[in-house]
Amino acid sequence: AGLVGFTPEELAGKDVMHFVVPEDADHVLKKSKAGLRDGAGSPYWFRIRNRDGNIRTLIGSVAGIEYAGKKSVLGAFLDMTEYRETEIKAFTDLKLTSFGEISEGLEKEMNNLLACINGYAEIARDEAPEEKIRQMLEQVLFSCKRGWDLLSRIRVISGNEKAEKSAVDMNTLV
Repeated sequence: AGLVGFTPEELAGKDVMHFVVPEDADHVLKKSKAGLRDGAGSPYWFRIRNRDGNIRTLIGSVAGIEYAGKKSVLGAFLDMTEYRETEIKAFTDLKLTSFGEISEGLEKEMNNLLACINGYAEIARDEAPEEKIRQMLEQVLFSCKRGWDLLSRIRVISGNEKAEKSAVDMNTLV
């Protein structure tokens, strides 16, 4: 009763599947039937929607038993919402940390490549005999600049650098 926010009286006669998140319903039915059939159900994860509309993550099992000479159902459920949220946050933090470490190594390697390409392109542009070749080399230099801008954004996303704030003239953007 406490998990869904209703009193035992309000729950009397209600189908418990009413509270199960629709995407989990087939799984819950399958596991519950197995527990009733086998007499001892294995634990399974599922989600319910409580009275307030919030989704809670539970682990539970059901078993068919005999109680006072009648076939009955025994269910045990544990609210694992906070545990699951902490687990997801820890996994997300781990992924972000890994992304930061990978991006740092990638940035160093790409920086070296871009510096090499940029340097040779500048020399070649300055010594190019034809305007058309100089224009093509300007495109290479422009691409290097775009590469460095991209690396800068990756540093910010990965947490390896703070975002730079700058004033923007909105009139030039419109």
